[in-house]
Amino acid sequence: MHLVYYLQNPGEEFRYSLRSVAQFLPVERLTVIGDAPSWLKFVKPISGNPTADPKINSVANAHIAARNFPDEFVMMNDDFFALQKTEEIPHWYRALLTEHAGLYSPIHSADWRKLYLDTAKYLTWKRVVSPKSFELHVPMRVIGAELDSILTVSARERMLEGPGVWRSLYGNLSPSVRAEGIVQRTDVKVHSLRHQAEFTDFISTDERTIKPVLTFLRDKFPERSPWEKR
Repeated sequence: MHLVYYLQNPGEEFRYSLRSVAQFLPVERLTVIGDAPSWLKFVKPISGNPTADPKINSVANAHIAARNFPDEFVMMNDDFFALQKTEEIPHWYRALLTEHAGLYSPIHSADWRKLYLDTAKYLTWKRVVSPKSFELHVPMRVIGAELDSILTVSARERMLEGPGVWRSLYGNLSPSVRAEGIVQRTDVKVHSLRHQAEFTDFISTDERTIKPVLTFLRDKFPERSPWEKR
């Protein structure tokens, strides 16, 4: 399994993401796009983060990864933590894109809501029936050549006003995903300390739960991963 992380000013969460995948995923290769911490070893980072806008940056870094690696890889965020042995990553989706967009408050998350709805509009224009949201805080398996083509085409077509959300663009338009099929699941981002972390395959965090989750991860993964100098 080839894991590709895209990083911008990573903190301690990246360290524990690496420890978790070292224990629970069959990692054969590791790549970093963007900012590598000083303690990382055996990994030469690829230049990334071309813009300060987080929405555009996410798509740009995914596109950089796709252009560098045309074969299959697994896209990671620095706050994705594996908690169970996982040999295969299915094509997971959450809900319809319009349903997912409806979870965002128009007042507090208007930009994200618009991004999801613009993506749904574009996919409908591309004749995708009932576009799905693949916006989950879990690893995503992609074919680089397919992702490159999808992002290149979507960037030049008029129906997509902004950058879109790359996971849902790929999940809905990828020939490989259509051939293999998709699996619905709930998200794993921890919004409350009552979250039963031990009973799920992956977890992620938000701004309110990063400190207690890191405490949990320090206890669970005390040993260095193969990619840590110190």
